[in-house]
Amino acid sequence: DSARLSSWQQQQLQKSILGSQLSQDQQAVDQAFQCGICLSEYTDPRALPCLHTFCASCIKGLKADYNNSLTCPMCRRRHYIPDPASLPKNFYLDQLREASGGGKSPARVHSCAECSNKPVAFCDCCSGALCLRHLNSHSNSLLSDCKTVLDEADALIRAGKQAQERSSNSLKLELDSLKTQASMADATLARLSDIIAERRQLIANQAVSLAKRLQRQSQFSASRLAELSLACRHLMEATEQEDLRTAKGQRDSLRQLLIASKLESQRPKLPTSLDINLDALNVLEGQLKAATAVKTTNIGEELDFTPPASLAEMLVDTPPNSQPHSLLNVDAVNSQPASAAEVPLPPATTSTPRALPCDFRPVDLAIASHLPAPLWCHPVLGIAAGSEAPTSSTAVSDVAVASASTIAAVNHNEAVDSWQTMPRPVLACISDSGELHFLDGAGRPLARLALPGVKASRLCECPYRGALVLADAVSGSVRLWLPPDSASSNSELGDCSASASIWQPRGLASSGATIYVASPGAVHLLDAVTMATRATIRRPFKSADAVAAWPDGGFAVSDCAEGLVHLFSGPQSCQHLGSFACQDASFIEVGILSSASRRRNQAAFAQQRRSARQLFASRSRRHSVIGVDVDSEADDAEGPPRELTAGADAKGGAPGQVNCPLGLRFDAVSGCLYVCDFYNYRLQIFAV
Repeated sequence: DSARLSSWQQQQLQKSILGSQLSQDQQAVDQAFQCGICLSEYTDPRALPCLHTFCASCIKGLKADYNNSLTCPMCRRRHYIPDPASLPKNFYLDQLREASGGGKSPARVHSCAECSNKPVAFCDCCSGALCLRHLNSHSNSLLSDCKTVLDEADALIRAGKQAQERSSNSLKLELDSLKTQASMADATLARLSDIIAERRQLIANQAVSLAKRLQRQSQFSASRLAELSLACRHLMEATEQEDLRTAKGQRDSLRQLLIASKLESQRPKLPTSLDINLDALNVLEGQLKAATAVKTTNIGEELDFTPPASLAEMLVDTPPNSQPHSLLNVDAVNSQPASAAEVPLPPATTSTPRALPCDFRPVDLAIASHLPAPLWCHPVLGIAAGSEAPTSSTAVSDVAVASASTIAAVNHNEAVDSWQTMPRPVLACISDSGELHFLDGAGRPLARLALPGVKASRLCECPYRGALVLADAVSGSVRLWLPPDSASSNSELGDCSASASIWQPRGLASSGATIYVASPGAVHLLDAVTMATRATIRRPFKSADAVAAWPDGGFAVSDCAEGLVHLFSGPQSCQHLGSFACQDASFIEVGILSSASRRRNQAAFAQQRRSARQLFASRSRRHSVIGVDVDSEADDAEGPPRELTAGADAKGGAPGQVNCPLGLRFDAVSGCLYVCDFYNYRLQIFAV
């Protein structure tokens, strides 16, 4: 078949390309390019009106008659030709001649391209004339070239077929893989739809059961609330009767004291130092009327009136007996006993700060004035509960103390003799080791508690519960510390079971039944009874580093990152009232100056136009404590902050200087500010 194909290709190539001899068709083609007059190849062919074409020179050579007319040599028609140059040129003939190889043919070529013999054929591929001898060799060379081209084409075709087969196989494999993946996806989708349907049904069932459980709990809570309200009503009635009996007893004591003082004033010869003026008697009569008019209506309020030991104590400017006492007033009376002529003044009137040395580094403090009574304290053994003080006949193991590990190191008789009643109010402090210390107004240690598993980092008092609020740095929670109770079977360390999990508590404050906790980026409002979160505030501050609350419910939040202090309304609305600049306020405290404190500082109030609402801040990095007057009717502070210490960056141990101040608390009765002077191992008292 290949031999037959090559011979056929050779015959076709000879017929189409070369031509063996000059045929009659080739002669006709040659005649078509010859002029009919000169019998030569056309030069500048011109067409007559009869469409016969001749050379322009041949037309000029024809003899014209007298009227410029000539006769066509082919068809013998006469034409009027004024000028042969005006005849149209036969462009079609020129184009046809160029397309046929420029009019070249063996008839017009006189010699072979390879030799001088007469050509018998013309090659269109190489445009050359060939004789009979060179025709076969030229055709063979062309055939060899064509074979080479055909072989290359066959190789390309085979390579293309192989590539097509490979690509088709790979496409088939990919198609099979896609089909497998599609089937797997369909199966997975079916399984997921089944799982989603099962989860939906499970969630629906859980929702129904949860709704039923909530309904049962709400019914149970309603019944318990009714029982609690009834019990509270009975307790209020019993408390009211007990308070009335106590008030009557205090009234009788005051009456006897008044009679004795009047008799003493009627004696003719009395020492000058014990002279009683009319103002002291008026004070006694006012206290007697206040004691007879007392009627307690709220649970937890107690009448804490104690008849004065001497008439000199009556001249001290103290609030009514139903209000909390000041630590400074108690300290002034106890530490400096005065006669009737020497009336002790509250230290709040002095401008020089007082210092209370400590044997620990204080971190935070609280003025505890609402702890339940009676409580017994010991500087080593801790705190004990009971209506009577521990006696020598009582075994130490039977006494409810807070630090049982230190009992062996203390003599039994010494321990019993050192028990004393814990005064109210009392200073509660926490040290850098997380222990809880109790101090009196003079800074004398009363008790020390090391609660197991608890490292206190922040502290405040919750008057609503009569307890202390601790921030536990170990568990990251906020705990209520309830003092030991004599009625409880496990009361050595008090009760710290009530807690709330807060991430990194940085500041504590309490007002009413709400406990405010500052943590990074949020302020949490907790219920003082259940320790549940009432609300969480996350705007507009960037970082909540400290918090303080006024008695009327408003509170302030310190943002050290932005250098601002934000003011908010009460816990019901938590509305943002405004902010003011206060740099590096790591601890803040707020307070309202009492009328007695404002009277004592009346000149300063008139000169500086001070407001009753105050905000204080400890700037640990700058070693200073500042105070700001906050207007209750506006959002911002009234004026620039005032320095309570010696000045910014003036750290030291001199009076008025602090070294890294931390926690601070304001005593509204005396108008003084207590500050933890960390590196100086002391508490400083500033007169606001």
